[in-house]
Amino acid sequence: MEYSWLLLLLLFAPLSQARFPEGPPPGSSQLRPQQLSNLSILSSSIVPTIQSLDVAGDDVLCLKHVVEISLIMKDPHAKQFLKAVQVFDSWGKVETGMLQGNVFWLGRSSECQDLAFDLSNSHVDVRFAIINFSVKGIAGEVWLGVCLPQTCHSEEIPILFNLISAKIKKDFDVNLDVDFNYLLLPEDGEEDFAFVLAVVIFAILATAVLVGTALETFMDYKAQRKAKIEAYGNLLDNIEHESFDVETPEESEEQNKVSNIIKTHSPMWVKCFLSFSLVNNATKVLSTQSAEGNIACLNGIRVLSMAWVILGHSLYFMAVTFPSVHIDNMGYLYSHYLHKWYFQPVFLTYCVDTFFVLSAFLLTYSLLPKLCHTGHFKKPMFWVAYVARRYIRLTPSLAFIMLFTVGIYKVLGNGAGPEWQPIRNDVHNCRETWWVNLIYGSNFVSSGRACIDWVWYLANDFQFYLISPFLLVLLAKKPRVGMFATSLLIVISIVTSFAISYSYNLLPGPTSSIMNVNVSQHYNSNMHLNFDELYVKPYCRFGAYGVGILLGYLLFSSPTFRMRRRFYFLGWMVSLAILAAVCFGMMGVTRGHYPSKFVVALYNSLSRPAWAVGVSWMIFACFHRRGGPINWFLSLDFWTPLSRLTYLAYLVHPLVLQYVYTTSGTKFHYTNLNFISLFISNFALSYFSAFVLVLLIESPIIGLEKAFLGR
Repeated sequence: MEYSWLLLLLLFAPLSQARFPEGPPPGSSQLRPQQLSNLSILSSSIVPTIQSLDVAGDDVLCLKHVVEISLIMKDPHAKQFLKAVQVFDSWGKVETGMLQGNVFWLGRSSECQDLAFDLSNSHVDVRFAIINFSVKGIAGEVWLGVCLPQTCHSEEIPILFNLISAKIKKDFDVNLDVDFNYLLLPEDGEEDFAFVLAVVIFAILATAVLVGTALETFMDYKAQRKAKIEAYGNLLDNIEHESFDVETPEESEEQNKVSNIIKTHSPMWVKCFLSFSLVNNATKVLSTQSAEGNIACLNGIRVLSMAWVILGHSLYFMAVTFPSVHIDNMGYLYSHYLHKWYFQPVFLTYCVDTFFVLSAFLLTYSLLPKLCHTGHFKKPMFWVAYVARRYIRLTPSLAFIMLFTVGIYKVLGNGAGPEWQPIRNDVHNCRETWWVNLIYGSNFVSSGRACIDWVWYLANDFQFYLISPFLLVLLAKKPRVGMFATSLLIVISIVTSFAISYSYNLLPGPTSSIMNVNVSQHYNSNMHLNFDELYVKPYCRFGAYGVGILLGYLLFSSPTFRMRRRFYFLGWMVSLAILAAVCFGMMGVTRGHYPSKFVVALYNSLSRPAWAVGVSWMIFACFHRRGGPINWFLSLDFWTPLSRLTYLAYLVHPLVLQYVYTTSGTKFHYTNLNFISLFISNFALSYFSAFVLVLLIESPIIGLEKAFLGR
């Protein structure tokens, strides 16, 4: 389509860039010169202050051992001198860039590992910890890494910290009020029953893959031999110079035919093992060929939407989640990047609504022919199979990810340092609410209690899947009633979202407080409230799914529908305008312009269905081959293998990001190039992990389903 190139240029044309509001950038520490000096004194005076503490009559072992280790440093010839120096060398110290938000003095946890001292006739090991404290007059919190004896328990470290800060304030006449907040201690996972169970199941699956691959190889070898004999017969004995390794097309076709016959007539136990065959499954996953009747552009939409999810999480996990890698120039990120137009889509979450559209569209488009042309929908077993197949496809992978999280994953980062907190982040909640995920009800569990809480999408999608038959049967038998019922549910979802957003005075989008910290002065910035009440609830998310159902019905009922080219051009213009309005409609919030509560509620309720309409037009136009270069790009064969990995990439990528961030032992210095490099590595690691899990779980499950239930 000749207009499509013009549309692309219009979409990506440079927009005007307004400056960020004057004043200290959000997220940076507002430090006066005297405070800078006092913080430097605090950091540089810790060791001499510890050495001067009088602990003769103190019964606290922690304090005694810290002082004793510090005193070793006074004697360069002491046997344990270098180890004592190493302990305090690992401590965090004041660094450059405080005015840009670098208040993360994390030290070096690896330098604190495997150290032990003989103190006061006792053997004492040390461990690394991170102290979080606030300083009066300074916005934000300060993080300090310390290496302490293991006799320092969590309730004693605050006492030690307050004692040291009080003495520094007194001895150096420092006017600095310091308040201890909390402590991060190493949280290594244990090799408990969940670990053993996960390892056993992983070993069983790996063994099944090896056996299935061996069987597949053996059967293909037998088929190859038999095909050659049938193709050439006894003439092979009379041909002296013919290479048996040269395979003609006839041989290959005959070999595949023989191989399929052998596998089809194999016992059930052989078919079960063949479902795990690495050769067969890897070939299918990596194939660039799509099944007949597939809409090619959906592959590109699916992969790019998943890439958008990983892009947003790559920055969100650093800037918001706790604990994680720290951005050492957060203030600079706020003042120079987050307010720019091209940064607006990074934290937006409309890619999730794209998945709702795809799910609803594919379900409707594939199921309506069966409902219209057969009477199967009248049979109860048809609907039992309808639910069972979906549950079987989704649940094994989900269950394995949960077991992997509470079993194996929690020990992978052992020894990495205090920021590795698998129990706090994942394991604790999964021990209590794992079963909720298996019944797809996690979107009704508060975000603080949910097990791997990013699977809220699966809960919504499965719930929509359960109610869809009522709408699809109506669309098949009484189309007008079905369209009215679907549209009514979309309207109800919009009204409900508006009411919730307005009553709670919620933010314009769940992440706008990240872009501008001052937004909390105008709206309710409680992200957990926004997440629990609006973001994950099915009655607030049905809008996009309903639009997908209507799209599926439209393409099913009018597969050869045609319009004049100028109407397609107009459709593209309107669609791109809607998508741009959704992405950039609240850009003013990042720059200090705050719409009324009514306008924000209107945006929160309409933006997701509007996004779904824009995406639906894209699918509609590409379906009718009126997408031009957009359809060409989205339909490239390159997307096909990656699209098959999307579900597992969605499940595993938060674990990949969390592991990378909390075990790095370093801080992240933000530049656009650094972030792009980080995103590419996160995307590659996530999809590689997904590829392994697809071969281990998803593909075998599909094979077992076909072996037992048929297609």
